[in-house]
Amino acid sequence: MQTMLRYGWEANDDQMRACVEQCVREAGGDRLNAGARPGLVEDVTRRSVTRRGHWWVRRPAIEEVVTVTAVEPEAEVFPAVDVYDRLTCPMTIVLAEMVFTPRGATKRVPSSMPPPGCRRLIDISSNHSVPMPRPADLAAIIRCLVRDRAAASVGNVE
Repeated sequence: MQTMLRYGWEANDDQMRACVEQCVREAGGDRLNAGARPGLVEDVTRRSVTRRGHWWVRRPAIEEVVTVTAVEPEAEVFPAVDVYDRLTCPMTIVLAEMVFTPRGATKRVPSSMPPPGCRRLIDISSNHSVPMPRPADLAAIIRCLVRDRAAASVGNVE
């Protein structure tokens, strides 16, 4: 992932600009940015680097990645899956098909958890950054969610 996503990469101003231009130019064939608008790819790429002294650093930096990946197998994970049991409000998770996390972990959020019918897991054909390549599809999911919640609220008024 370090090579593909350039985590920890350090660059001067010229190298950073060249990287942004390259990402925009290659976005159409890049599985992480395919379908995303060029201006959006440019904005997100620029926001992924942070000024550190005289250099630009692609975040997360290597030491940050190591911190979150070097976890003892028996360590408690936060938030634990049981966090979903404590939620009493409606919840929708939009899960992209092409993600880096194990799909089974997110699939453990069943739609039958209390309150009944208020948990949804929606799959979408996208990469890990759903809003970039599929903004219209995500907007449609959100509109449907809002419409359904508004209808449920009207139905609960006596």
